[in-house]
Amino acid sequence: METLQLREEFYWTGIVDDQLRVFDIIMYTEFGTTYNSYILKAGDKTVLFETAKAKFFDEYLEKLSEITDIRKIDYLVVNHTEPDHAGSVERLLELNPGLKIIATGCAIGFLKEIVNGEFTAIPVKDNETMKIGNKTLRFLSVPNLHWPDTMYTYIEEEQILVTCDSFGSHYGFHDILLSKVTQWDDYVRATKYYFDNIIGPFKPFMSKALARVRELDLSMICTGHGPVIDDKISWMLDTYEEWCTVVNPNPKKTVIIPYVSAYGYTAQLAQKIAEGIKASGDIDVRCYDMVEADQAKVLEELGFADGILFGTPTIVGEALKPIWDLTTSIFAGTHGGKLASAFGSYGWSGEGVPHIIERLKQLRMRVADGFRVRFKPGEDNLIDAFDYGYNFGCILQNKENKRAEKSGARQLVKCLVCGEIFDSSLEVCPVCGVGKENFVPVDAQESEFSNDTKDFYVILGNGTAGWNAAAEIRKRNKTASILMISNEPYRTYNRPMLTKSIMADLDEEQIAVQNAGWYEEQNIQQVLDMEVVAIHPETKEIELEGGLKFVYTKLIYALGSECFIPPIAGAEKKV
Repeated sequence: METLQLREEFYWTGIVDDQLRVFDIIMYTEFGTTYNSYILKAGDKTVLFETAKAKFFDEYLEKLSEITDIRKIDYLVVNHTEPDHAGSVERLLELNPGLKIIATGCAIGFLKEIVNGEFTAIPVKDNETMKIGNKTLRFLSVPNLHWPDTMYTYIEEEQILVTCDSFGSHYGFHDILLSKVTQWDDYVRATKYYFDNIIGPFKPFMSKALARVRELDLSMICTGHGPVIDDKISWMLDTYEEWCTVVNPNPKKTVIIPYVSAYGYTAQLAQKIAEGIKASGDIDVRCYDMVEADQAKVLEELGFADGILFGTPTIVGEALKPIWDLTTSIFAGTHGGKLASAFGSYGWSGEGVPHIIERLKQLRMRVADGFRVRFKPGEDNLIDAFDYGYNFGCILQNKENKRAEKSGARQLVKCLVCGEIFDSSLEVCPVCGVGKENFVPVDAQESEFSNDTKDFYVILGNGTAGWNAAAEIRKRNKTASILMISNEPYRTYNRPMLTKSIMADLDEEQIAVQNAGWYEEQNIQQVLDMEVVAIHPETKEIELEGGLKFVYTKLIYALGSECFIPPIAGAEKKV
């Protein structure tokens, strides 16, 4: 296809790639695509809109040369910097260093990292106009369609809107104009598929852009891909309006539970969790076995769901691919804020559920605690699964969990490795860092004893033992003074977990047991990075380096212990 004159002074100079079958790795392009570019003759000035993919540069250069000398192009308008549209900018600048590039400030920032060189940039703001030769360009900032850099350019005298990706399609059509499309159903299918994958995740932004486009007098919409819309403009705007209109088909709160189950154990959990959710209130719950379910249908339902629970076993230390495929096909912009979590059965390591939960956090969802059972769930496990679902439903409905109240204020577990007793909601032991597979439930009643005094408690050491001592004192004594002293410069942190997390580059705040605000709320004072040099029990004083002294009424020695090292020759040596 050669260049095509669209108006007396306006030309299509793009590339038709009708052999392309995969675009951007993930999109199937049944009909190929085009990389649309346009030249505007504006009296004594020449303006180029968009470029083409870099691999087609030689062919693209020939087309531009049919209309003008490359060195005589004065301006390049870049409505969107994705390399399929801006990939040839670097080569054009080599041939025409004086080329001035017009784009949003965001786009110029992106382009600097694509071109990796200097160029003359003209950043434009929303609704700004620019007179170039005998033409007037108006720039409409429309971010997130589908990058944050996007804008539309309206050529006022020609009533032409250049939109790049908006209203486009992967439809490699050699006749270029929509008015010449004969396989209408194919075109509509390609346009809808393009919308769903490119624009669909940003429907609210597209709706705002549509309102602005409808204010313009339009004779043509010039897209970045697919046919130039020289006809059926109203149809295109109305169709986009329909596609952008989100109508929730669910008459009540809905929870979607996609799962996979190797031996039926995770499936059992899914059913019990679903029963618990339904028992919590008027909630529609739908379970899908992703080995058999239609992924596209489930993804559509996830978009309208109020709550989502992903069920996965753990195989070779990982969650299963059908569940990963779902979590990597949803986005923070469309699914962020939904209540979500994960559950599943596992054998010996159990990483599947926490890995999915980390992904849900990346999606900025409201992430509830996960639920795991080792191997086949027994009767008690199934009761726990029901309770888990019931609690999930209560969270979704923002209501109190009366069932949990009946079973006690909280459920406690004991770590079989270190003996620590703590709340069952914790995924790892706060003392030794092992996972839930090493926890067993314990029957323990929280002490109701309290005695508010004016005592001054001094706790030597701010390890987990020292921190627990301070926390327990404060539970029972709201008025006593509490001082923790440590020779480390940091607040209490999970020491045994440190080596496990060292490769994650975590800072002190991320491994701290509590943030600074907790100590302030609990009125617990700290003296850090100071050595205790003497204890005087007869006067109830402790002495710190530098001569600083504190008088106590009660002293707690929580400086931990050291492993016994047999008297082996060379044991003192360090590697």
